[in-house]
Amino acid sequence: MEELRFRDGKFRIMLVGDPHGSAEDRTRVERDKLHDYQLLQDTAVERLRPDLVVYMGDNASGDTEEELHGALRVVMAAAEKRGVPTATVVGNHDLQKKISDMDVYTALVNRYDRSYFRRGDYCSEYGDYCVILRGEDGAPVMTLWFMYSGDKAPVGFPMGYGFVTKEQIEWYEKTAARIAETNGSKPLPAMLFQHIPVVEEYALLKEVSPLSLLTNAVKGDGSRKGKYYVLNRETGVTGYLGEAPCVPEYNSGQFESWKRTGDVFAAFFGHDHMNDFVGRVDGILLGQCKAAGFRIYGDGVRQGVRVIDVDEKDPGHIKTRMYSFRELCGIDNCRSVHGLIRHFPDRITTKVDMAFKVTPFITAGGCIATVGTFLLLTRERKK
Repeated sequence: MEELRFRDGKFRIMLVGDPHGSAEDRTRVERDKLHDYQLLQDTAVERLRPDLVVYMGDNASGDTEEELHGALRVVMAAAEKRGVPTATVVGNHDLQKKISDMDVYTALVNRYDRSYFRRGDYCSEYGDYCVILRGEDGAPVMTLWFMYSGDKAPVGFPMGYGFVTKEQIEWYEKTAARIAETNGSKPLPAMLFQHIPVVEEYALLKEVSPLSLLTNAVKGDGSRKGKYYVLNRETGVTGYLGEAPCVPEYNSGQFESWKRTGDVFAAFFGHDHMNDFVGRVDGILLGQCKAAGFRIYGDGVRQGVRVIDVDEKDPGHIKTRMYSFRELCGIDNCRSVHGLIRHFPDRITTKVDMAFKVTPFITAGGCIATVGTFLLLTRERKK
């Protein structure tokens, strides 16, 4: 594999969250959703010109190798057509169909010869790997970690989503130490990418009254059901919270491991389709990548991609932002989202439904007023 290197001192990464790819195109609905995903990817790769595309999990699944390969080709087509290198993390849905063998999945992804999936500088038996991003002179500048966050929690742990295990954390720490040895015994600055977020994301939220569902709150998930949250702007977090972070019920200590090791200064996640917030917890940037696919629940025409810009002279201070379908392609070119939802700035219909559940006395007129309030408040809270 060729090395990843800065060009003219710059390196741009494009994150593609939750494509949930499928090659199915038998119906008009399937063709429209496929069209919208492909248009978003083609436009994003062409206009944003990334040096690396990272697929953030729940990329594609299948019951046969042919079906899975077809779905993966759909997901990765825009990067492949333009010869852009790719990296992949595995999500909790990727291996849930009949093709559940990681080796088969790996072989199909790596039919693209510029795929780094499990072909990085270091790779673990658990499917984790890392790639060294080098300067124009070939010297190591940054480590890019790609971790598998599992599916469901193993037997013996609280029920819920999977997590990065103790064994994976040990591999990460040992590998980071080996990399540091090549860097004058100093940790090499690093970014990490995985599907399921860490529990520490909740440090960027604050609990509020159920009545806040009428404005910008979301319901808690898992053991946090019955609680309601908004972004805690006092922490400096920016972006949008469209649903509660779906984190594991068990904290395996991954975040604390980053702090001990001292290399990871930013980590990015998929999994939560409607979230795109970014904030710091104990000095580490935690960022969500909104879904790019249209085959699953989403956020109007705000599906999109996240861009991360790195400067070789100052790799620890990145710039990042989301680019939505609305911004890149225009709402009139979207075939799978219809009506007023195209124009709403966030998923107001979902919030109205939740509002009815907690305040059933709301009248139809009150509902209209609520929608109007959402539109006004959204302008104030977007950053």
